[in-house]
Amino acid sequence: MKKLLLPTIICLLISGCNSGGGSSEPAVSIPVDENNTGGTDTNTDTDTGGEDIADDTVNPNGFTVSEIREDWNIPPLPTPDNPDYNTIKGVDDYGVEGARDDWEVKNAFATYPDKREFDILNKAAVNNTKMIDAYESGDDEKLKELFEEYIWTLTCHGYYYYDDDKNINLLNSPAKNTEDREKNKEDILYRIEVLLTSNVAFPTELESREKCPTFIIPRGYYED
Repeated sequence: MKKLLLPTIICLLISGCNSGGGSSEPAVSIPVDENNTGGTDTNTDTDTGGEDIADDTVNPNGFTVSEIREDWNIPPLPTPDNPDYNTIKGVDDYGVEGARDDWEVKNAFATYPDKREFDILNKAAVNNTKMIDAYESGDDEKLKELFEEYIWTLTCHGYYYYDDDKNINLLNSPAKNTEDREKNKEDILYRIEVLLTSNVAFPTELESREKCPTFIIPRGYYED
């Protein structure tokens, strides 16, 4: 595995700063979040290009939300009257367990009909929820394990979508789309920085080729 300085990774995940290149670059692209939506007070439209997602909204591939929901059974968008609407963990009443409902809808809207990318983005959403739980319970070993899993999620997205990375913001920015969530994400990442050594291993292209087909869904599930 190639090494990246941990502060560089923390910087990328928090603010989308430039890694500076050089010999420490990984074999696949690192998702630089250029759409940091921290400081906003809504979690309904900040990660889809600033648009509200209604049932008749058409995604970039020409499908309406209604069509996507019928095929993938995605959850409805949460509404402000839900008591968990603006909490750190948000609303997760339907769909993929552990993925915030609004995040899952945005993932589906951005990717349909690409099921593989949808699943990779949902894995990032579930990982975020698990990180919150581990941080709140003080489980440092679990937090380190989840950070390694997140590195693999970033890596596998880059492995499959290196030439079409338009959705990389959805790997991270929904985790920070309110002020409280952004602050929580920063606290978690700084805790990880304390726990880990100065270098973090990013998988090589060969390692990615071997692991990514089975990291998200068992090999053979998708058509290549």
